[in-house]
Amino acid sequence: MLRQLSVGLLATVVSLLVGLSTGDALANAKPPPPTCAAFLASKTYSCTLTSESGSGGQDCWMTQAPGPGGAQASLTGFLFESTLSCECNPAGSGKKLKLAAAQSAFMCTGTAGAMATPVAVTGKVVAKGKKIIQGAVFFAGTSALPYAVHCEAVQSCSF
Repeated sequence: MLRQLSVGLLATVVSLLVGLSTGDALANAKPPPPTCAAFLASKTYSCTLTSESGSGGQDCWMTQAPGPGGAQASLTGFLFESTLSCECNPAGSGKKLKLAAAQSAFMCTGTAGAMATPVAVTGKVVAKGKKIIQGAVFFAGTSALPYAVHCEAVQSCSF
């Protein structure tokens, strides 16, 4: 009887220790780093666009955070005359590849204007969402040249 009590007490102590160590590990675990969607959420950007020919101009981009249920982030710009759907690029490689997990790189796609021209926007959001660098705008199926883009977060803008 004493032996059964000792074995039962030992099992309880081991279970408690395992639970405490697992709980401590979970409590001390770092949250995953934020993705580009967190930095793009609900911002307004003043953007400078430059084509390969040197022409270009200014545009105002507005972003919205992903909605509930995994809806994508969105980007609206006067140049596009519509709203594009955005995703963070994949992060990692091989077996550790995670889709839509990049901390800065993103791509937005959709159609622009009344002619529904396919458009893609790429870039990197940096400085905790205050800048978009290495950006580019591509219009498919047109003679329009791609644009290089650099954006700064602003309170509001209009062009």
